[in-house]
Amino acid sequence: MPIRILFLVAALVGALVLPQVVQSALAAKIRYQDLVRRQELAIERQVRIDAFRTKVSGFETFAKEVESFFKIAESHPSLPKNWIPYEVDLSKTLIDVTDFRAILSRAKHGGDFYFEPDRLELHTGLSPELPTLLQGPVSAAKGTMAAGGTQGLTQDAIIGSYVLLSLKGRFWVYKRN
Repeated sequence: MPIRILFLVAALVGALVLPQVVQSALAAKIRYQDLVRRQELAIERQVRIDAFRTKVSGFETFAKEVESFFKIAESHPSLPKNWIPYEVDLSKTLIDVTDFRAILSRAKHGGDFYFEPDRLELHTGLSPELPTLLQGPVSAAKGTMAAGGTQGLTQDAIIGSYVLLSLKGRFWVYKRN
């Protein structure tokens, strides 16, 4: 009989303790799952932080390269403050072919100057518009004709040895210190 009482007492104690053991086991499982989820979030955040740090270090490298480029560029003569512009505006100007060649040879780039064209319009004897354009206001370039301009020139002389030029732009000349 004493064994029966012992089993009865053990069963009563087990019945009273079992819910508490199950409850603490479930609470431990929930805490474990919460910690695993937090660890996964921490790992994900760490990956994002590492990617951000990589981008920041890449940007810092880029910023240093840009800064060194600007330091070099500021000492370089290509800055606009080191160049003087000279505007050119020849509108419907009658020029002989020799002077036209000289103008074209000057409208090139060199080490200390360059030409920035905005507009170039050229009419020669082969242009069908030339006779019509010659009837409107036409100026003569200095040194290409007599003081009378187109007066005294025949239409054939103009068409054969002169060009009607409209040139607009600017020469940029390097300012020497």
